[in-house]
Amino acid sequence: MELTFSLLGETQVFLNGKPIQDLSAEKARALLYYLAVEGDRAHRRESLAEMLWPEKPPGYGRNNLKQTLSILKKTLGDAGAEEPIIISSKRDLQFNTSCDHQVDALELERISRRIQTHSHQDLHHCEHCSRQLETAAELYQDDFLSDFYLPDSPEFNEWTLTKREYLRRLMVEILTKLSDIQETHGDHKKAATYARKLVELEPWSEVYHRRLIALLAASGKRSAALKQYQACERILRDEFDALPSPQTMALYERIKSGEYPGKTKTELAVSDRWASEHPPHTEGTKTHSLSSWVKASLGASLLVLTALLYTIFSGGSEGTTQTGSDAPGSLPENQISAALPTQKLNQTQSDKRGNSGGSPSLERDPLTLPCLEVERLLYLEDFQDGQAQGWPEIQFQAQNWEIVEDPTAPGNLLAQNPGTTSSQIFYQGEVFSDAVFRVDFMSTGISQLIFIWHSNKNSFLDERGVVTDSDYSIAFMDYGLHFERYTFPLPSATLLGGDYWITPDSWHKIEISTYQGTLGVWMDGEEMLTYQDPNPLPPGTIGIGVEKPLEQGTMTYFDNLRVCELTEPFLSQFTTGQ
Repeated sequence: MELTFSLLGETQVFLNGKPIQDLSAEKARALLYYLAVEGDRAHRRESLAEMLWPEKPPGYGRNNLKQTLSILKKTLGDAGAEEPIIISSKRDLQFNTSCDHQVDALELERISRRIQTHSHQDLHHCEHCSRQLETAAELYQDDFLSDFYLPDSPEFNEWTLTKREYLRRLMVEILTKLSDIQETHGDHKKAATYARKLVELEPWSEVYHRRLIALLAASGKRSAALKQYQACERILRDEFDALPSPQTMALYERIKSGEYPGKTKTELAVSDRWASEHPPHTEGTKTHSLSSWVKASLGASLLVLTALLYTIFSGGSEGTTQTGSDAPGSLPENQISAALPTQKLNQTQSDKRGNSGGSPSLERDPLTLPCLEVERLLYLEDFQDGQAQGWPEIQFQAQNWEIVEDPTAPGNLLAQNPGTTSSQIFYQGEVFSDAVFRVDFMSTGISQLIFIWHSNKNSFLDERGVVTDSDYSIAFMDYGLHFERYTFPLPSATLLGGDYWITPDSWHKIEISTYQGTLGVWMDGEEMLTYQDPNPLPPGTIGIGVEKPLEQGTMTYFDNLRVCELTEPFLSQFTTGQ
């Protein structure tokens, strides 16, 4: 018996090559999808019932789960089978990963991991990895479970969105690598094909529009390149009332004037380094351009995305946008400003810190000063009592969370997660507003961490409608920083950066602040980004998450979780002093 899952496009399940037609119950389908994708572990029946039938009496959910499981087993021909597809006990349910099955979403993940660990000297000249990347690109027909939604199961939808974001980021990275590989081999036409898929995946990304424009020009399609610029210009104007950045305009002017070197490698035109050295001739144009509200330094990339319904997360790794002015402008819907990296704190700022003598330090002290003098401590958890009040997953060792001894400092206790499966946990205590969330973390290998400021999961009304779920999500990925401000099911804003890497086996300090609608993210005393929200989230709770690691045996540790109230704009507690 062969079971095939198509979850990256039109959602379908095939049994022995034929689509299952009689599985119409949405909860049964949701249960099957969840168990198949998260098949590397067993799931408690109580947790599954709570996820699919929330806010119902425990007996109601367990009874419904029992009935749903019966329907599912009957449809799959699983009842009484020697090797069942779903392994069930009185306590747990688990997908039988040894049965003959294929899940396109999991295969996409496996390909990504294989490429990361493949022993090649140069990805651009590795035929094995090129074929693997092409297979992955064919798998991704649409976003994960793009046509499936449970209106009464927010926890299932949150899992869907988290998985969708992760797979979408993988796909952006895969398409970028494919385009780079083909460009390296001089096949600009094929490179442009993958760049066009990037634009289709991220239609509001000026970075990917610019890449496609350059590749079309390099392949001799000058007219198509100019039309692509016009499409990019139209999207930015219609969605953000903004002009393309000077880099994109410089490329356009060069192609328009016939100066573009179509027979040479396109990286100079695609690269923002070239554009910064060759400013465009745009005298007389209006100054309200995209660059007037997005700021970045060399080596980072920033873009703005307003996602379609259900398509709320993305990823990327390319480009750097230089600012055209010192002060950001504004947008009608999503207003973003960023400074990467930040200037060092001046002496006046340092004097306001709680560090003795005004000398900041990155050393891990015993939390003698969890907040600055101008802040007020709202919450502290250092795990020294062996407990994790307010963090049920850690407290009860759920999703592989547990409290262990610090491997670098005997006697100190901290939270640990091996990241064998994606997990996000939220503090279940009070909500916070105008505060800074600080936490120390360390990974023993290459991992992907997410820090979240959540809107408390309660529906709230904004000027565009009812928002059922909303986050500030800050992810440190293997290719750099990824920020998402999303309001489900409404459009989102995305800010992407690069060159902010987590150093394995080293402790890092993250600070995430919200103050009067401004979100700030700092790591180790360096500013990652600043986001001015035109429609700030209501007070919310905090969360941390671990994606599946990119290296086997990776362990992630967290310590010294604290929240401090802000009564004035945020200042980092740490700085390198360099």
